[in-house]
Amino acid sequence: VQQLKRWRERDGWYELSLQADVWIEAEGTGDYDLRFLGRRPNLRWHLGGKQTMLEITPGLTRSGEGGATRLAIEVLPRQDTIPADWPRFEMPSAQDAQEANTFFYERAFTYPPVWGPAAWFEWNALTRFWHGGRHLEEIASMLETYPISEEGYVHTWGAGAGWPFPDNAVYDTRHFDTNARFILACWRYAAWTGDVEFLRRQAERLRKAMEYQLTVLKGQDGLIVTASKDVTGRHKGVGNNYWDILPFGHLDAYANAVWYGSLEAMAQIEEMLAAAGGAETAAGARPAEYYRALREKARRAYNETFWDKQAGRYIGCVDIDGNRHDYGFTFVNLEAMAYGLADEEQARHIYRWMENEPTSTGQADTYTAYVFAPRSNTIHNPMWHPDRGKLEDVPHQPWWFFGWLGTPYGNVQCQDGGAILYTSFFDLMARTELLGPDNAWRRWREILSRWREPDHLVGGPPLFRGEMPQQINPGAVGTDIPFPESGLVPCWLLYGLMGVEATARGLEIAPRLPESLPWLEVRNLAYRGLPLTLRVTRQEALITCDAPGYEFRWTGRLGRDGRAVFTSPPEPVKFPEKPLWQSSPGPWVARWIWLKDPEAPRAFFRYVFTLAARPEKAWLSVTADNGFSLYLNGRKIGGGSNWAELFSFDLTPHLGRGQNVLAIEADNAGGPGGVVAQGEIMLPGGEKLIVATDRTWRVAEKVEPGWQEIAHLGGEWRLAKEYGTPPCGPWGDIGDPAPPK
Repeated sequence: VQQLKRWRERDGWYELSLQADVWIEAEGTGDYDLRFLGRRPNLRWHLGGKQTMLEITPGLTRSGEGGATRLAIEVLPRQDTIPADWPRFEMPSAQDAQEANTFFYERAFTYPPVWGPAAWFEWNALTRFWHGGRHLEEIASMLETYPISEEGYVHTWGAGAGWPFPDNAVYDTRHFDTNARFILACWRYAAWTGDVEFLRRQAERLRKAMEYQLTVLKGQDGLIVTASKDVTGRHKGVGNNYWDILPFGHLDAYANAVWYGSLEAMAQIEEMLAAAGGAETAAGARPAEYYRALREKARRAYNETFWDKQAGRYIGCVDIDGNRHDYGFTFVNLEAMAYGLADEEQARHIYRWMENEPTSTGQADTYTAYVFAPRSNTIHNPMWHPDRGKLEDVPHQPWWFFGWLGTPYGNVQCQDGGAILYTSFFDLMARTELLGPDNAWRRWREILSRWREPDHLVGGPPLFRGEMPQQINPGAVGTDIPFPESGLVPCWLLYGLMGVEATARGLEIAPRLPESLPWLEVRNLAYRGLPLTLRVTRQEALITCDAPGYEFRWTGRLGRDGRAVFTSPPEPVKFPEKPLWQSSPGPWVARWIWLKDPEAPRAFFRYVFTLAARPEKAWLSVTADNGFSLYLNGRKIGGGSNWAELFSFDLTPHLGRGQNVLAIEADNAGGPGGVVAQGEIMLPGGEKLIVATDRTWRVAEKVEPGWQEIAHLGGEWRLAKEYGTPPCGPWGDIGDPAPPK
């Protein structure tokens, strides 16, 4: 609601929706709250001018060809407390703690996990993997099903290989920082959860993704280069990263900072796999030492290539012609420092520039213009016209994606003199490490001082200080819609001041507390299936767990390096086999399956099974993206054309003793295709068999006549590829398998 306030008539209608699992609660301003209950209810805001309409739609409970929906509304006593299992920070000052937690909940809990685009993988990982809940299962499924090409390229935009603009049919819009972000996210997930089986299943994809960086992007030489005719780094080229109207490339300093981070991540992935017995893959494994040696090479190459000694900062990129592009990109410098590419002397130069030197306004207003984050750049990127050549009397020539002609500095564009909130996370991390925790704490207080103002950095234009947010149209600042990465900023308390990082070694804790903060605590820290409370001081780290059956207390004295490592609970307590917060086993055991090519337009499936007797009852629930026909022993049973609907069929009359064959023909109209089916066969004597799609089903792209019959032997049939268990991305919740009524 805060995000969507103050929208004006000229903004037209704007819609935002969110999906709940069981209920949506509306907190009242009087003496009661309202709770709306249904299966996977959806809440949509319709906002326009002074009108607001809230629409709540529960999911359908379907069976056979019919369907039903039910919504219950409960009136509850007014309750302002947060759920007991939410993560929260504690500090000596109750006000400091309350503000930090509110800021965190407003930002990090605003958006559900998203199935791509890949730019958000690393940011989602940093924001989410340290607190438990079903979102961890959803993100794991997203990572396992996210498209990677045969060559090893990790898609930029989910099913789309490239960024959604410009026209993908004409331009190669792939971004080449996606592989590094995918590797970092998988490493963080495995390190926080201890899920080595996840790494085993991902090993082939991870190694392919890294080999792509090493060979196609030439990372084995030290730095990655873009591999596209359109991503060249020239003016009027196509973008290469999140900052999408700036044509970063051929050597992109922003992408190379993440590449650098992915090398240590891959080293630890190989260490975790080796400790668990290894994983054989076609791509082959490189030792951890290889990646660490290459990491040092990459660091040297980064500083040799991108550091501008005279300016005292990192430039943005070197284009394919060797031209260097520098518009005082603060976000490049902040992430380079946060990933460990700069030393303390370089950091002093960078912060001297950002804090003391004038921007294109003539004022030293990099931080004071918007307060919550620094300007994205300090040097105006001039406006240009397609029919004109170079501009006269300007210190810098235009450098834009060909579809963007520029704007006046700082007024209406995040990417030229504006600011985006998420960059403050990397700012705080860099300050903590390179300038000290007291410097970072002062900056945190400045950010909070802006957040305390009446708009809380959210809502329609203008914000409290007159800022124009970028939501539907370009604006000077990015604070909420559509910026889920804003949730990174309060996570600095965990990663920066508490110095927490889940690694292959264990939970590493290296606190760096400011003078005014003798201790800092986080509750419900999710590590390897347990909800922990961690308190740090300048001398030690204290971990406690109060979960029934898992109670323990652990104290780690900080070593000479200021670090303690928690590897396991004291005996006899052990990590649980299944996370304590994990939902009870759902009704689904089936997997979404398809061909190896996730976007293949058509697929044929067969599953042969043998029954000892004619069943007493049998049924199957099926759906497919986008439509299907179901056959049993050569006879068509039915079909469906809505992948969000689960269709159930009675198989009893068509099954017999001996061999039987289920066959499905499915069509895909675009994006990832998939088929999922699950049912039960009840035999005489009470024996029950589960029939479910998985990798044992056979799949083919083309078939010969009679392919639905039991005796059919022709064609090229392969094992199906699994894409996740419902509910999983990109399909989400489709209901539960159930017999027809």
